[in-house]
Order: sequence, then C-alpha cells, then structure tokens
Amino acid sequence: MSRLPFRSRIKRGIALALAAALATLVLAEVGARIVMRAKGRPHSAWRTAQVNANTRHWLANSQDRGPTLAGKEADTSAVVPGQVLSPFVGVDQSWSMDGYVEMLNWFGTEVGAEWYDVLVLGGSVAGQLAANGETIEQELAGDPRLQGRRVRVHNQARGGFKAPQTSILAGLLFELGWQPDVVLLVDGFNEVAIGNSNRANGTHPLYPSLGHWASLISRSSADPEDLALRVEMVLQARKATGLLDTALKLRLHYSALASQLVEGLLRRSKGRYAQAAQRLTERNTDETEELAAVRGPPPPTDCAAGLAFITKIWAESSVNLAAMCRARGVPFVHVLQPTLYDEGSKPITRQELDTGPISEHWKEGVVLGYPLLREAGRQL
Repeated sequence: MSRLPFRSRIKRGIALALAAALATLVLAEVGARIVMRAKGRPHSAWRTAQVNANTRHWLANSQDRGPTLAGKEADTSAVVPGQVLSPFVGVDQSWSMDGYVEMLNWFGTEVGAEWYDVLVLGGSVAGQLAANGETIEQELAGDPRLQGRRVRVHNQARGGFKAPQTSILAGLLFELGWQPDVVLLVDGFNEVAIGNSNRANGTHPLYPSLGHWASLISRSSADPEDLALRVEMVLQARKATGLLDTALKLRLHYSALASQLVEGLLRRSKGRYAQAAQRLTERNTDETEELAAVRGPPPPTDCAAGLAFITKIWAESSVNLAAMCRARGVPFVHVLQPTLYDEGSKPITRQELDTGPISEHWKEGVVLGYPLLREAGRQL
C-alpha cells in the first residue's frame, strides 16, 4: 500500500485537526447550552446583546468623568458614571434624565396606547431586571387581560437608590405626565445596606447614599496615587468597552460558549475597575465642609434603632407610591429583592460567594434588617 505524498499528508492532518477543533467547539457549545438550561437560565442571544449594549453604554459614560469619591467606607457601588446632582432625588444619571420629558411624546399617543407600559423602579438589581426586559415581557405576554398588547419596559431604576428616592421619582414622573399601565418596585437591599452604612458613617439614613452624592461635591485630589487609580479605572473601562465592541461586532452573543468567555473577561476588567475605585474611596476620607453639609441631622447611633427607622421609611414610601398609583388607576407591585445574605431567599452559587462580598455595615443591615422588612411587608 503506497503512502500519500508528504504534502497530502500535511493537508490531511490539518483538515483532521480543523475538523476535530470544530467538533470540539460544537460539543462545547451544546454543553454550555445544556448547563445553562439546567441552571434555569437558558441562553438568549437577544438578552445577551441587550445586556452587553447596556454595559457598554455604562462603561462609555464612566470615561466621561472620573468620580471623586468620599466616605469612610469602601463602597464600590458609589462609582456611577454620568452621575449628576438632582434637585429632586439627590443624585441622578444624566442619560436617564433625558427621558423624563422625551417620553411624553409616547404616553397619550395612539401608538403608545397600543402598548402595555411597565414602569420599573428600585436600585441596581431592579435596573438589571428592567434592562433584561425580555423576562418581564415573556411573563406578561400570555396574560389575557393585556388583550394582545405588546409590552414596553421603562427602566427608571437607579444604582444606589433607596426609599424615599423611589417614591419621589415616581411622583416626579407622574407629575410630568407619565401614564404607565403598571408600576413595579423591586427594593429592600439598598434601604437596609446603604441606610445602615449611612448611619454608621454619621449620615442620616433618610438621606441618599453618601458614597453616591458626596462624591459630586467633595474636593478632588491631585495626589499622584489618586491620579494613578483614576488612570487604572479609565484603562479598565476602555479595555472592557473594546471587548464589548468586538463581541457585538462579531455577534458573539449568538454563542452561549463565547458569551460566557466574554462575560469572564469582562468580569475581570470590571473587578479591577472596582478595586481601583474602592482604593480611591478609602483614600478620600478626610472630612470637608461640603461633606459635612450633606450628612443631614444626627443619625441614630444604635444599629437596632437605625434599622427600625429605615424600615419605617421604606414602608411609608411604599404607602405613598401605592396611593399615587391608586389615584391614577395604575396597579402597583412591590417586591422585596432577594439577596445573598438573606438566608433562604435565593439559591447561592460558588461564583456569588467568590464575587459577592460586601462591607461589614452592609451585611449587618441585611442580616438584621430583612426580617424587619418582611414583617413590615406583611402589614402593608
């Protein structure tokens, strides 16, 4: 039996290697989809593309201005690009404010009336739920009461928002002329976590998150190490933005395997961004006249008293929002947000345990405050 010529053997070997690699990728793709479906979150190319686009928008805004952070506790959630002072809710996001009046061209029109409008309020988790609007849309699509109307989700949740910011924002939107068909509020975590952190750091829990709005009025530092940390934040944001640009351009969201690889690389860049932001926060701890002015009245020094007050604010804010909705004939749904440190509220993965550590005062607020929120919720 004669052997193939050398060149033919090389070509055959390359072809077999490529076929084996392709078969491996196909098997890996199928395996990834099976695992994701088994975990209850099947891959969705549309949802992945939406999340990547929203994340890219967030990262692009993070390069517009380097946040000057202040506060006595490392609080990475305070790094909110595009954040501006607001006369109504303390702080807001510049791109979210653009929609306040623009949406009036939607509500009350013949086209808008054909849709079922869901207004979502709350903190960052509520914002992620609204950004992945496919979940809400699928949940409502088969409800006969909608009479075939398409669903549109309006994301008015904000990272770091807590009662009473949510009810104040809802009042502002109603007064501007917004006409949602239902209001969904997902909250609870920020109230007890950020509220308790405010209290422990000498800021009244009624006030907005100190880490979010104190950064807008505190004096910036030209210290070389501060500048180095800001540069690191910008570099990691650009790296993540470039990754997302490539992923969206190559349509990698259609692949479950590629989407997970992109998510892993993105998580690493965002983690380094957060580490630099946390160190910057820790370095900016000096009390200033501006910072003292936004602490509000003296907060309760006792944790139990502080959480009882926080729970009262949360409940009264819910009552106010329910009344505003009822006066306009709008159904109101209030959901207590599941969280990692409220034992039994949700399944916990190893990844969450590795990437989800929070500060001492946040954890204290959740562990001691969530039972109070649940009891207040039953009374509501």
